[in-house]
Amino acid sequence: MTPWLQETLASRGPYVHPAAYTVTVRAGDYEAATDVIVRPDPMDPLTAEERERRWEFILAAYDLPQEAREWAESLESLDGRIQAAVTAAEAATPVPGDIVRDLGALRSAVQGISSEVGGPQFQRSASGLIGSFTTSASRQGTLEGPTAEMWNELEQIRRAFAGVREQIAAMETERIAPLDRRLRAAGLPAIGGRN
Repeated sequence: MTPWLQETLASRGPYVHPAAYTVTVRAGDYEAATDVIVRPDPMDPLTAEERERRWEFILAAYDLPQEAREWAESLESLDGRIQAAVTAAEAATPVPGDIVRDLGALRSAVQGISSEVGGPQFQRSASGLIGSFTTSASRQGTLEGPTAEMWNELEQIRRAFAGVREQIAAMETERIAPLDRRLRAAGLPAIGGRN
């Protein structure tokens, strides 16, 4: 980016995509709303087509960090419920060894999935992908891209999430549900499905 452009953009504040918006202000019980139109900045180096591609990418990637956090929390919760079932099974008399073994194998599978997509590195990747386009009060987001590499990374993250959904769904029907029946039959608390 040329120095004059960077300096000019830095003094302007966050980028807002040209479009029609409704602005709503709330103070206590009072609420007021009005429509505003943001027009393209005449000094913006992007063409209308480039702005649209950029906006399309932002919308496609925007929920990824939240989805990554939700998957991490869901897998952590499932791991905790499995561990609680292991603790209850180990405290039972007699100890149902086959159930404890199967719970351990299930817990290992959940931890494997969690390390794939629930870890901090994956969350940083999802956050960084959208973060390169968003702004804060102190930092202007990029006006460039998205690059082919960014689209590729977005697709990889989407595939990973789809894979997690499939693995968890299969795990719930093929492993957790039958194991829950065995736990209940042994008078032990069930694991239950995803929250």
